[in-house]
Amino acid sequence: MALSREDEKLQRILTDAMLIALEDGIITDDEMAILKQLKMDVKELQERIETVIKEGDLTDEEKQELKTLKKKILKNAYDTSSRDFNITKDERALISGLVKLIMFD
Repeated sequence: MALSREDEKLQRILTDAMLIALEDGIITDDEMAILKQLKMDVKELQERIETVIKEGDLTDEEKQELKTLKKKILKNAYDTSSRDFNITKDERALISGLVKLIMFD
């Protein structure tokens, strides 16, 4: 089964986030926690997008809901990285990359 255009975009977000985390050759436990949370959040976004597509035209309310879900992904990444009260340079790079991948897609 071929991936839809939206599925490809969401898969690219996951792949690109993994590449960002791997830039230094190491994925720390905190980076892995961010990636795991990201995977769950992207799945939620994907399910919502699929529902919207099935319903037909995208309403302003649905556009806002999708934007809110994207913001939630970034908040969850930040919250996950700050659990230990220390956001490392690598974690900041991952979150910054997510902002570019998610909000400007």
